[in-house]
Amino acid sequence: MSLSICTAMRAMAYSALVLAMQAILAFGNIPAFTPGIPLSVVRTYDSFNTGSGDFGKAWTLAIHDLEIELDEERAPSSNPSITMRVGGERNVTLTLPDGRRTTFGYRLVPGKPEGEGELKTPCFCYEARFESAPGVFARLGTVDNDRIMYLFGTSQFPAFWNEAGPATPLENYDFSGFVLTNEDGAEYTISRELLAFEDLEFSEEDSILREVPIRGKPRLSSIRTKSGEVLEIDNSPGGFRITHFADE
Repeated sequence: MSLSICTAMRAMAYSALVLAMQAILAFGNIPAFTPGIPLSVVRTYDSFNTGSGDFGKAWTLAIHDLEIELDEERAPSSNPSITMRVGGERNVTLTLPDGRRTTFGYRLVPGKPEGEGELKTPCFCYEARFESAPGVFARLGTVDNDRIMYLFGTSQFPAFWNEAGPATPLENYDFSGFVLTNEDGAEYTISRELLAFEDLEFSEEDSILREVPIRGKPRLSSIRTKSGEVLEIDNSPGGFRITHFADE
């Protein structure tokens, strides 16, 4: 076999190897879209991604979404591709805008009485609270009504989240979102997409048809600065869009 043929065969083998290999490049910390709003964006090139992305073929764009983790247990629903909450804790771990990783501890506190003066009545409820770790001055709260209600004088109905109603068992309820208030006054809204409703077995004990709204992973959906600037972020798997405006 001649030298030229051997060289050509080696070149063809090398080309085939290169074509079979996956090349992934990621570029982080793209300059923020507006000054004064902390934002970390990652641009990624994947040679195996043949679709047309945000910067052309094989390119995708993603935003740093605080890397939120929920301390909970989930199990498959009637739809095998969707998991529903079945128990666990409700602590929330995330990365603060300054880069520190922290956990907000979940606890329940007695709810405040309703009304004023002689018209004050006990609420027969508890309220969800998330405690900041020592040295962390950011605060975390829920987007939803955070009360667990008890129906006084009856044992027929178990306690339930006020936002969901008696049809959703306590342990199955997903918060729809959170608001992280940073120490500089900026508010980071975290949202969870509603994926499905799960019908549970009928309860003969209280004659309630059980239904559970199932929500997806928490994602950063907006940032509002103390001065009123707002970034609305569409960071869903199927697309990416950032809208900036000044809140009137």
